[in-house]
Amino acid sequence: VLVHQLRNPLTALRTYAQLLMRKLGPESRHVSLIEGLLVEQDQLNRYISALDEISQSQLPSTKTSPSPLLLPPVLSKGPSLNVRSLLKPLLERAAATAHLQGRKWYGPSEWPDWTKKTKSSSEGVIAEIVANLLENAFRYSAANSPIGLYLSEKGICVWDGGIQIAENQRERIFQKGVRGISTDELSGSGLGLALGRQLSEQLGGQLKLIVPPSAVDDSLPNEGNAFCIILTDKLLQERKS
Repeated sequence: VLVHQLRNPLTALRTYAQLLMRKLGPESRHVSLIEGLLVEQDQLNRYISALDEISQSQLPSTKTSPSPLLLPPVLSKGPSLNVRSLLKPLLERAAATAHLQGRKWYGPSEWPDWTKKTKSSSEGVIAEIVANLLENAFRYSAANSPIGLYLSEKGICVWDGGIQIAENQRERIFQKGVRGISTDELSGSGLGLALGRQLSEQLGGQLKLIVPPSAVDDSLPNEGNAFCIILTDKLLQERKS
């Protein structure tokens, strides 16, 4: 699980380095520094892939013991912790990735009141779940399909406008080590959705696949998939001091 979670920040580092390379242009005297960063990122990815291969033969295909609540990638400390502050760095990362891939990105049009309320540090793991959902969306959806994050009064949805996941795969993909048939040729460990569902349940919420995204809200596409974190009323309330 820890190895899997390392991929998100490493991918983000590569995205930002590539965007910086574009901004500077090939004539910049700083290009060699960025190229060095990209080389080191590739080397780290090779190490992670090797660790993944070592673990695959023993990876359970069904949920056994609960996964630990890992530190979210953008966990803030202190009384100012809220979902909005947790999600903003992830939205910036997603916008940068979409720009690099030449696809459309749609951030939330508004922030519900619950996203601005003070939360306990343990609930910061919501950001880790969202990071996994975004990583999956950019990795597995069709290259030209849009991706977005939608906020409602009940939770958070990461959606894409690509090919819908087959009905007979919609529950299987939440099992450890299982990935959709259409993604078999792509790299990945099949842990992201399983981890996301376990962490959601440990918080008292749920992680569901809703097809198509327009079933969540009419403003979303009629094609594609929406992975939604449904939060309980307790999670939506402000932390009491």
